[in-house]
Amino acid sequence: MAKTDPRLDMPMTISHMRLIWRHFATTPERRAALRDGVGLSEDEIENSASEITVRQQIQLIENADRLFPPGWIFDVSELLHFSAYGPIGVATQTAPTLGDAIAIMCRFTQIRTPMARISLRRGRSRAHLELACIADIATPAWHNVASVSIMALRSLIGGLVTQPVQSVAALRYGLAGERTPLADRLAAEIGAPIAFGQPVSFIALPTSWLAIASPFADPALHAAALANLEAMVRARTGGSFASDQLLNRVAQILAQAPPGRLDAQRCAQILGVSRRTLTRRLADEGGGFRALLEAELQRRAARLLASGVGVADVAEQLGYQDTTSLRRAMTRWERTPG
Repeated sequence: MAKTDPRLDMPMTISHMRLIWRHFATTPERRAALRDGVGLSEDEIENSASEITVRQQIQLIENADRLFPPGWIFDVSELLHFSAYGPIGVATQTAPTLGDAIAIMCRFTQIRTPMARISLRRGRSRAHLELACIADIATPAWHNVASVSIMALRSLIGGLVTQPVQSVAALRYGLAGERTPLADRLAAEIGAPIAFGQPVSFIALPTSWLAIASPFADPALHAAALANLEAMVRARTGGSFASDQLLNRVAQILAQAPPGRLDAQRCAQILGVSRRTLTRRLADEGGGFRALLEAELQRRAARLLASGVGVADVAEQLGYQDTTSLRRAMTRWERTPG
């Protein structure tokens, strides 16, 4: 895997890699093949508490794809339930409503799956919980990540909708990219058809379900889990940082920002430095905040327009004053090389 996308160097927890490793690393030959190109020793995978990068996680997934038949990811059953998602699992389960639980997923997904962005698009009758890839990842590897996320989200929704009329059979699914054998296995696992070739992967659910009260709501436990998540975000994006990591860190912050416009001042605050220091260190690395912001806005605009969102709504979501400003930006992007 020779990818140059800086988002592949975003940090992530090692726990998902470890679950895959412990399930499949059963012989010396398998252990060697799974570790190929990952850059970690067996002891580091088994015992390290440090973070890995998205690049290392994807390399392990690609290695497993070469070793095992399509759908191997479903054999690691622990990955398919929210019990494997630490404080995110606790915070969503104990939230007041399903809508509150989904809002938490949209806000904190980057802690466990930084290569993905989850967002909620509400419609009058159906709401789409969308899962977009924000890194340069090939379709087969991304389908592994998306399949795990879809199964975990389905597990969460199914656990919170407790009335017979609210059966998970009412859910609808879409998957980005071309059809693959893994995608067919996903359809078999969920027992429902999947719309392939979508701009983003999604689960569609009745909008009315968002108001469903969680049977596991627990205000005290919920508050504690949220505080833990906030601390993890601060540790991930704030504090001290190495100079050669700054471009990647800023790109990560922009990719994970909510709709609207994140300015350089706010980004500097998240990183715990002054705006002047941020500007100087980005320049030292041969980059600039404006270029990173423009790249992120271009990616978001392309995704929203491809999913059928109107130009006026795209302009509002991206923080432009009006559609004219957005169209000018789009013209500028078209004229900018690569």
